[in-house]
Amino acid sequence: MPIGLTAMLGTYAMLRVIDHRKKLRQKQLPHKVSKTPISTKKNLKSKQATKTLLTRLRNIDPVNRRTEDDLKLALISVGIAASQPIIFPGWSVINAFLISYSAYPYIRGFEKSIAKKHISNDVLGASWVILAVSGQQYFAAALGNVIYHIGSSFIAKTRENSRKSMVHIFNRENRNAWVIREGVEIEVPLVNVVAEDIVVVRSGEMIPVDGKVVDGSARIDEHVLTGESQVVEKAVDDPVFASTLLVSGYIQILVEKAGSETVVAKIETTLKQTADFKSQLQMKGEEWADKSAPYLLGAAGLTAITLGPIPAVAVLAAQFGYQIRMIAPLSTLRHLSKATHASILIKDGRSLETLNSVDTILFDKTGTLTEEQPQVGQVITWGNYTAEQVLRLAAIAEFKLKHPVALAILQAYEQYNQELPEIDATHYEMGFGTRVDWNGQTIRVGSLRFMQNQMLFWDEQYSADLEAIYERGHSVALVGVDNAVIAAIEIKPTIRPEIPELIANLKKRGKHLAIISGDQERPTQNLAKHLGIKQYFAEVLPQDKASIVEQFKQQDRKVCFVGDGINDTIAMKTADVSISLQGASSIATDTADILLMSGDLQPLKDLLDIADNLQNTLQRSAWLVATPSALVLTSSIFLHTGLLLAMLIKNTFLGANLLYVLKKSKPASIPAKPPQEIAQRVIK
Repeated sequence: MPIGLTAMLGTYAMLRVIDHRKKLRQKQLPHKVSKTPISTKKNLKSKQATKTLLTRLRNIDPVNRRTEDDLKLALISVGIAASQPIIFPGWSVINAFLISYSAYPYIRGFEKSIAKKHISNDVLGASWVILAVSGQQYFAAALGNVIYHIGSSFIAKTRENSRKSMVHIFNRENRNAWVIREGVEIEVPLVNVVAEDIVVVRSGEMIPVDGKVVDGSARIDEHVLTGESQVVEKAVDDPVFASTLLVSGYIQILVEKAGSETVVAKIETTLKQTADFKSQLQMKGEEWADKSAPYLLGAAGLTAITLGPIPAVAVLAAQFGYQIRMIAPLSTLRHLSKATHASILIKDGRSLETLNSVDTILFDKTGTLTEEQPQVGQVITWGNYTAEQVLRLAAIAEFKLKHPVALAILQAYEQYNQELPEIDATHYEMGFGTRVDWNGQTIRVGSLRFMQNQMLFWDEQYSADLEAIYERGHSVALVGVDNAVIAAIEIKPTIRPEIPELIANLKKRGKHLAIISGDQERPTQNLAKHLGIKQYFAEVLPQDKASIVEQFKQQDRKVCFVGDGINDTIAMKTADVSISLQGASSIATDTADILLMSGDLQPLKDLLDIADNLQNTLQRSAWLVATPSALVLTSSIFLHTGLLLAMLIKNTFLGANLLYVLKKSKPASIPAKPPQEIAQRVIK
């Protein structure tokens, strides 16, 4: 047996023993438990908690240090192999050791494949190195290792940059929660909520953390967890979960998992769904590479018998699996990073690929096509109420709710500079309205359907009074006191400035467009007409939006749903791809596949361009992978070309492929965002 091969096999056996002992030690190590007392944790300052979060985030998916070490050793072995005939005669053993050490990942893959009785691409790669060392082709073997680890290093660095960009975006969100500390209810960043804090949640608010109810009772909509519209009763000692909606009631929650833990867990999940994502083209390429491996190994065997071992090694150099594993994930990660730098957070890598096949885009109306917060216009009263009194009653009912109509009413009432009483017992029905009891009165604010369900008096003359508002394409929020409707508040939506140009762009791309809205028929129809969208669905309840998505899918359409991320949860889960505007809900609780972090739809065009660009880049890269493999195979068999020429052909094409991918996926810089101020108020 050649001395180089002997040294190589000995080195591999040594590394296997070391690897095995490391795994045994990891299994035997006890789990570390934090010894920091809870009281100390609760007294962490905001900056300290944020720093702790960022430190943890930076440790997610670290750059593979083994890859960097392997690359350094491979470069050293290239230098020794190149100068060995002149300076280092007899250093074959050392070079074989270095080559074996840096080739350990795919030699280990060779062992696993043989154990499974399967000839994979790893078998070809390991066979190539072993035969090259056996034939004393140290320079070629070392150079092959260098190329392999350069690609791995590229992928690791790109994965690290994607992680940093994602951490930056999550850190910019600044989502808050109301926490009781020393008898004062303060609003703090979610990342600063720690275990055993008491978090306060009221009607219409999203529960920000996992925990246990310690005071109060509530009805909670858990459809974000179950995928079905389901409201459950919660009381003291019952568990509650982050991202569920408190429909009615008031609760105090003992936090079981810190806010930073919730955010970190979400980033870890997102990283797994993006950084580890494999495109369909990559999976097909790897499948073709594995299927071709037995035939290529057979061809190498015949070449060894007829032409000798060196041409056989050159035939093995025609394998293309490792190039696919290098170029495809690098291209995908670079495009994902490009999206992140454009303030687009892709939470599931599959959605970027699916976007290319989407032919139907469904838009939620309020807060998506229109500005998130509309404006209050005319106030029509029936009875002895003034506009100011109506707005005050509506503001009392909508106080602390976060949906667009509530925010518009509260903003309109600010002109009167009067404080609002805080009411805990609020009943909120998603898609209908809200009901509160105050000062001996029952106040309701919502749609006509809500008022009719509540059995409030409605005069047909009221409909005639509202006709002018409907003619203007606006909607109304009705206000009821006790058993009668007493007023209507005109809600004036504003179309987002980027929407007309965006709709025109989507039409040029051949997309079928439709609007889904819970608003009345007339305003929805007018908006669709104004934007040139032919199909719309009005007065649709949140739980019914998913049925419309399913109807399109049954027509063999690929559907993308664009909404606010809260009321559209079920529809988003039903769609092939879902997109949400950040601001309507939190990154950590939003169920959409893709979030537009700028808060508007302007990046949607960039997102579609990135998806198209990724697909085109992968397809062209596939040709740049297949072409040199075919050239090397034919030249080795028919022209008897040497191993170095075969590697020159492969690596020249590989370099061109890398430059092409890097050029097509160059990201832009991330804009800075000022920090959010923290509010505070005393419990009354």
